[in-house]
Order: sequence, then C-alpha cells, then structure tokens
Amino acid sequence: MSVRVGTAIFDEWHSLPMLGGWTDTFTFTMSADAGLPPADYARLLRRMVPVVMRLRRSASLWVRISAAPGNWYRNVVRQTLYGIPLPYAVTQADCQQPAAADFSFPPWTDVIPSPPPPKADFTREIGLSAQETSVLRVLARLTDGYTAEIASLAGIERNTARSVLHTLHQQKLIEPVKDSDYPRWSATRKGISLALRSWGVPPQLPFTARRENRLGTGSEHQRPARLWLAWLRQAWRHADVWAGWSELAVNRSLRPDALAWGKLHGYETLFWLEVETGHQSREQIRAKIRRRFREAAVYSRRQGVRLVFCVLAPHWVREAVSIIFSNIAADTAVVIGDWKSFGDLPLAGFGEMGLTGQLPEPRYTRGRTKEGVERKRAERVIRINRDNP
Repeated sequence: MSVRVGTAIFDEWHSLPMLGGWTDTFTFTMSADAGLPPADYARLLRRMVPVVMRLRRSASLWVRISAAPGNWYRNVVRQTLYGIPLPYAVTQADCQQPAAADFSFPPWTDVIPSPPPPKADFTREIGLSAQETSVLRVLARLTDGYTAEIASLAGIERNTARSVLHTLHQQKLIEPVKDSDYPRWSATRKGISLALRSWGVPPQLPFTARRENRLGTGSEHQRPARLWLAWLRQAWRHADVWAGWSELAVNRSLRPDALAWGKLHGYETLFWLEVETGHQSREQIRAKIRRRFREAAVYSRRQGVRLVFCVLAPHWVREAVSIIFSNIAADTAVVIGDWKSFGDLPLAGFGEMGLTGQLPEPRYTRGRTKEGVERKRAERVIRINRDNP
C-alpha cells in the first residue's frame, strides 16, 4: 500500500526491528527494465528526500531493485544516492529485510515503532499491457521517435511495435509527429502522465532527468544510438542483453551515445557505444576516441564489470581509429563497425579487437602513381597488424 509524506509517495512503509529499536523506513521499488538508466531513476529519489527530511526526520530509505540479474544497476543507484542526509539501503527486490550494515549509516531507531504515515491514493498500475507500458515509457523518455527506434529500446519486434503504437494511438496516449516522412510518434500529455505514474513519480513532481538527448547530439548520432539494443541483439546472439538506453549520462562526465547492460561469456558486461560521424580531422577523432575508451575502461573496472567498447563510424574513420587500439586488456573488447550496416558487428573476445570489412580503397590523386598508392596501402596494413598483434 502506497504511503505519503507531504508530496512524496513511497510504495511501502516498515518499522523494522534493528539495533535494539524500531526504524522508520520507507520503501521505493525500481525495476531495471523500466526504461530508465539507474542514475536517472535514482535522481527521482533525491528530489523527494528534502520533503521527507522536513516532515519525518526519523526516516530511513530502502530501495529495492527488481529485474536486475547483475550488480551494476544496483551499484549505480547506491552511488547516485551518496551524500543524501537520510540513511539508505539498496538491495534486490527479493530481500526480506535489509541489515543495519546495508544502510549508508545507522538508521534512527526508537524504543517503540513509529506511527505509520498516511496512505496515498496512488497506484503504479496504469491499465496497460507490459508491451504497451514499455513503449509508452520509451516515448516518455525520447520525446519522439520512429517505429524502429521505439521497438529497439522497448525490446520488442518491429511488427509488434507497430501494433502496440496503433493501440496507444487509439487510446490517445500517443500521436503522430506532423511533417515527418516516415511514421514518427510522440507521447501526449496523458501518455506522459501515465508513464510517470508507472515509474512511481508522485503527481506534480518535476522529473526532467528522465529525458534523453539532453546534449542535443543530432540525428546522425541519435539513429544508431537508439537502434543499439536491436543492433547488438541481432549481431551478437551469444550475448545476453538485459537492458539498454540511448544518449545517457552514466555520471557527470561520461556520456556514451548508448549503453547496453548484460552478460558476455559468463561475465557481467557493459556494451558501450560511441558513434563517430567523421566531422573532424583524423587526429582529433583519434584523440577523442582514445580519451573516451580510456574513461570507459576505468569506469567499468571501478564498477567491477567487463567492457565491450564499440565504435560505429564511416569507412575512413574506422581505419583512422583502428590503429589506436593496441595491447587491449583482458577484461575489455573493442569492436569497430559500419554505422550504416544495421545488425552487423564483427566478433571479438575479451582482449581482442574486431574490425568490420576491409580497409577502404585509397583515392588516387594528381601526382600519385597507382604503384605508390598500393605500396603505401600495404605499409599501412603492416603497421595496423603490428600494433594489433
């Protein structure tokens, strides 16, 4: 039964026996497959904390994570909540009761149970099927999107997505975007309201952290990023992909174009996507990809997961960046693919690099003989093979 503290709403309330007394603990449940990245979902709780502190200073917070086979999602939620003035514990949804050691610091207790808070006239049930709810959540985050993009992020087939979109349109929860060459959809005000309720967002509480594309990277990045989940599942059927998101911030400084979370070869893994359009010089692109690869590798090791770092780019960019990857660590794989070839990725194990296709044919320019160009091409191939044994 939902309970209310001011404008904040929680799924349950418990007075737990702990440390020789009774706690005043509020429970909030998150689902890893609800279409929100963990850091963004946790920011919702940060917005509710000041209200709880003002009205219920004895409170503690218990966050339960469902549909999370691994540890990464739970760890990111815990790290995002770091610093809030309430003691908090983050556990799996099947945990019956957190231990005192699970809290960020010891929760306040009393010799008798605290009085229960008032019940809230609120439910997360919105009267839609699981697939309809998933599609509505995707559109609430994207603002608008094409059918293929929505299907990818919702984890359903494209034909199924068309049927679901038609049903939601009939219920006036979504509407077609005008002046679009292909079917493109956006959520109506009512649809966004239902999506927010399904996430457990209290009425009248702003939750802008849900939105994708806060940096406005543009359509050339956006399309492959939104298709990344379907792309990865089609190309690497041996990988177990649990969830994924496009254009997100994993922390204040790291913003991959897309990120998938799952398991590869028995290891919990992040599938990190960078889309490179080729609008900079070769040296600028190499420096940028080198920096992002280094930051992604450091982040993954700190999280205790493995990394598949993928670059989708035009042909000449793939050649330019392939030479920067040498001595790849045993917990990391590098994949360089064609950004126009949906569902096609080279295979690469941990400690290896996979490169799609052959090197591009050189352009013959004035003053260069064909023999000289072929010699330079052969030298370039030898150099790449030497740097990537």
